[in-house]
Amino acid sequence: MKKFSLLRVKPAQDQTGITIAEVLVAGVVTLILVGAGMQTLITASLLRLQARQKAEAIAAIQSDLEEVKFIASQLSSSAIINSSTVDLCKASSVNVGFSTALRDVVNSRLGTDPQTITLAGQSFQLRRNAVRLDARPYNVLQLDYEVRPVTASAVSGNRVVAELYTEVVPYASYECPPT
Repeated sequence: MKKFSLLRVKPAQDQTGITIAEVLVAGVVTLILVGAGMQTLITASLLRLQARQKAEAIAAIQSDLEEVKFIASQLSSSAIINSSTVDLCKASSVNVGFSTALRDVVNSRLGTDPQTITLAGQSFQLRRNAVRLDARPYNVLQLDYEVRPVTASAVSGNRVVAELYTEVVPYASYECPPT
């Protein structure tokens, strides 16, 4: 009978440490994750600032529009145009209608130049463009509002932050007899 001898295998030494390659891989993965997290935070901050600017711009437009609507509510059916008193109910052209009278009063009280306003620490221009409708009964004043930065920046560039189109009709024009 043959004897089988068992080969003795020498046990391998314990490997309890980590290698430099493992440390480098872990470091690279950590840097990628931190970089992605920082990019997300920066983007969120930028979007929050843009949303705040837009909300404040809309509030500025609403405030100016409320002033225009108040002026429209106070307008009477007669006005002084070109140094003479005119009955606005009997307007024969856009130059002697309610829209012209309203535009003139709005421009004299609120100004025509763009207003410089500050939104979230940056300067912006609020522009109001008043256009008269050249159609009977000459009582509609179109208003176009636009808010854009005075100078381009990293946050808002030179883009329009907020805009609004509306039409205003003076209350007194509803008291005129139908033509």
